[in-house]
Amino acid sequence: MSGWDAWLPQITGYGFAGGALIASNGAFLAASKGYQMTAAECMDIVKKFGNPALFNSSPNTFAGQKYLALRCNDSVAEFKSGDKGISAFRTKNKTVVVCFYNSSSAVQNPSQAGGVAAKVQTVFDNSGI
Repeated sequence: MSGWDAWLPQITGYGFAGGALIASNGAFLAASKGYQMTAAECMDIVKKFGNPALFNSSPNTFAGQKYLALRCNDSVAEFKSGDKGISAFRTKNKTVVVCFYNSSSAVQNPSQAGGVAAKVQTVFDNSGI
């Protein structure tokens, strides 16, 4: 277990099904079981946070699943695919945190996800991650 794995309970503890952490340079850091992201997926989201228009102009794939972009800017992005969704954000230090939800998790829809992800973001920002 890497030191980054210790941060994953901060995501699931708030009701998300799982999470992934990506360095500001696009390097994969950690993910909950079943939510592993490829190197290409990691680089893609980092690149898109740098140019948010790309979220709507090219496919968004996370852990092998394609998602529709709902609301995206240079620090927060929301995605949906059927009963699954993602709330992702960049911390103050540009680490990307991807929070996954589905019909079995406590967080189950975009209206819940954004508010809960903001709480998770506060934890990460306050820790200097």
